Amino acid sequence: METVHNEVRRLVNDIKERRASPTQRVATVSSAPRPPPEKRARQWEGLSDVEDSSSSDECTQDEVSAYIDFKSPREENFDVLSWWKEHATRFPNVAHIARSILSIPASSAASERDFSTAGFVVSERRSQLKPATVDDILFLHSNLKKH
Repeated sequence: METVHNEVRRLVNDIKERRASPTQRVATVSSAPRPPPEKRARQWEGLSDVEDSSSSDECTQDEVSAYIDFKSPREENFDVLSWWKEHATRFPNVAHIARSILSIPASSAASERDFSTAGFVVSERRSQLKPATVDDILFLHSNLKKH
């Protein structure tokens, strides 16, 4: 079980890194002039203790640990989607992971349909088709359906 918890912590760290990446972050431009580098260094010296005391890993561990320790109801008709909607503000990063996992279809109908179509394409008369050709035909079949 600890492996699962560590994997969730890793995923939460990945989410936080993506949110903080320069390509996705919108920078706010200040009209005040920027102080010289020496003055900026002195401004940050007093904050080094604060910075060291709360690392990103601790915040991640806090959210994941809080979720693990949280007691969810054990009702028979428990609606997991509603629960995550209600608790998304309390566990924002874990909720993001849950939404991505819960969005996976629980049905195998799509894959069954694809295999059925592939069975029609690769028949006894067309058994010498190259795999790339079969892929192309299946791609066209799935994307050119008449609506």
